[in-house]
Amino acid sequence: GAPPTTLRYYRSADATITTSDTQRGTDAVAALAPAGAVATSLTLNAPSEPGTYYFGACVDAVRGESGTANNCSAGVALAVRAPAAQPDLDVEASLSAGAVRPGEAFELLATVRNRGGAQAQATTLRYYRSTDATITTADTEEGADAVEGLAASGTSTGSIALTAPSTADTYYYGACADAVPDESDRTNNCSVAQALTVRGPPDLAVTASPSLEGWCAKTRIETAVRNAGPGAAPSTTLRYYRSTGAAGRSDDGEVASVEVTELPPSAVWQHAFGVPPAPDTRHYYACVDAVPEETNADNNCSSVLAATAVSQKDLVGRTAWSNGLSRIVLEPGAPLNFGITVGNNGIEEAWAEVRAYRSEDATITSDDTVFRRHGPLHRFRGCSEGLVWGLYGLFAPSTPGTYYYGGCADVVEGESDTTNNCTPSLSVTVQ
Repeated sequence: GAPPTTLRYYRSADATITTSDTQRGTDAVAALAPAGAVATSLTLNAPSEPGTYYFGACVDAVRGESGTANNCSAGVALAVRAPAAQPDLDVEASLSAGAVRPGEAFELLATVRNRGGAQAQATTLRYYRSTDATITTADTEEGADAVEGLAASGTSTGSIALTAPSTADTYYYGACADAVPDESDRTNNCSVAQALTVRGPPDLAVTASPSLEGWCAKTRIETAVRNAGPGAAPSTTLRYYRSTGAAGRSDDGEVASVEVTELPPSAVWQHAFGVPPAPDTRHYYACVDAVPEETNADNNCSSVLAATAVSQKDLVGRTAWSNGLSRIVLEPGAPLNFGITVGNNGIEEAWAEVRAYRSEDATITSDDTVFRRHGPLHRFRGCSEGLVWGLYGLFAPSTPGTYYYGGCADVVEGESDTTNNCTPSLSVTVQ
């Protein structure tokens, strides 16, 4: 009798099986009586490359065995042939639009391509709508097209006209081709899902706030138009109105308008309107024209804003400087050149004389020492910088110390504020 041993399976490149060939598996062999036998088997996959391969088995020698030359079987030949050409249908899809409004028309387009090496029989292309991003034949079928037989690398296109669902949401569309006989790969018969966003109606909202800028305390209305709705808003018009009171009325007069560009959801469009200066307080507001399908037009107008009243006449000393500086250091008797700026914050022109002063302190007044006149009278137009006066040919005092220079405009009749007629001071340190 033979004690237990191991049977080993091999793949070889030739007809002779040896233990140096590629081992593919093993089986345990129980003890065998004289003339005893045992049958075993192993399931394998054919090699991936065409060719002739040899398979066999060898049993491990046991102690006391009289001969081991027959411990390996003969090789069994296996011919691996190249696969026969097969068709392989692949589907691609696209949408004519990525975002639409409820009930809006769009198209689902699809292309069927035979990527295999053999003719594909006629089949059917089916269009689907899905609730998720994976298209399968279990989704909702929207229609179908017949596809004629396709040669290798041949293509066929189709399309279907659809209407967007009535509820705003994201939907997925795609297409699948019915499998054909002998098709090598059926996992690509459905396209990748194409997302379609169904948007709700737009909702334009207008906000406005006043800001002051420049001379005459000019008022600017800073306006923002925001699309607060889930749907895109087409271009429209923003209109500015002057109100006869603190609350807007339907008979208020329009004073300006500007086109508002198309606004996607959550987008903001901004504009600034300069309010003309006036001697009395006036009220303004802005409204945007409603767009189609807008469900809420109650927020299309801003609140009513008060524009600051502007004086009739108000001469203002704005600046005193030397080379752009408000403080300089000079040696005794050095050349001193500086300039002053005087303007009119009122809307009515004024005629006044301007004088340059030197002061012992940092506050320039008409009681300080006059050392030059700009006259006899200067015309100050309404809401203007007015006069920029450069003073040249001067010299710093000979005694070290700090001196102050500036200018003042004479007070004119009807001036609303006479406390701001003098400029800030230019500080000149002599050392």
